[in-house]
Amino acid sequence: MFEDDLVRQLLHEARFAALPLLDGDGVFSGLHLHRVTPGGVVDIVQVWADERELYHAAHARVQNTFSSDAPFAPPAALVRISGRLGDIAGALLLPPGQRLPEPPE
Repeated sequence: MFEDDLVRQLLHEARFAALPLLDGDGVFSGLHLHRVTPGGVVDIVQVWADERELYHAAHARVQNTFSSDAPFAPPAALVRISGRLGDIAGALLLPPGQRLPEPPE
């Protein structure tokens, strides 16, 4: 399946981590992907399917400036888009043969 390949590429090539995305009742409804990039920027992608099995995604890029004093205060979004999974993933994947630099240890 095309969508499975896109998620695999985001995980392995673009260094995203995956968690289950739950609805308000705690039922699995999609995937939550995230990565922290150099410079303290967080990429968040959420993926879900509609009743016709079409895969949609939302992507936000935010500064990693969360505060424990106000944990639900939204961070300023640097990028915020939504659309088809293929379009969102395509914008986040590097061209073939290129890889992200290794993270510092």
